[in-house]
Amino acid sequence: EAEAERIPPDPPSGGQSGGGLFGDLPEQSADGAAQDEPLWDILRLWNEQAHEAAPQVRDLGDKLRRKRIAQFIHRARSLEAARRYFAHIAQQPGLIGERGTFVAFFDWSLRPPVVTRIAEEAGLEFGPEPIEPRTSRQ
Repeated sequence: EAEAERIPPDPPSGGQSGGGLFGDLPEQSADGAAQDEPLWDILRLWNEQAHEAAPQVRDLGDKLRRKRIAQFIHRARSLEAARRYFAHIAQQPGLIGERGTFVAFFDWSLRPPVVTRIAEEAGLEFGPEPIEPRTSRQ
């Protein structure tokens, strides 16, 4: 049931809108749901580029995953940069289970501090790490 939503073989609608796939964060529809096509593109890219030991991703998941994918899109700025980022992860022995038991997985790879570190290691120019709003204690 958790994997009922499958990655469609092709984008659900033809073409891209607005500033292109990586121009801006996905537009919000009237009901507040993000346009999913760019998010699906990142899932497809992960599934193509990830090391064979890394788990494949089958759905967009919860709000946190969707938010992290949108932040990643905003920071990567291009599909090629995102592809190179995932390919770099797939080539690192410490991230694909060759030096222990850890294997990089999709959600870990999207965490802002991880994106910053891996992008720097790979020599990729990603945008700045998003600033999380602070919650005030009362």
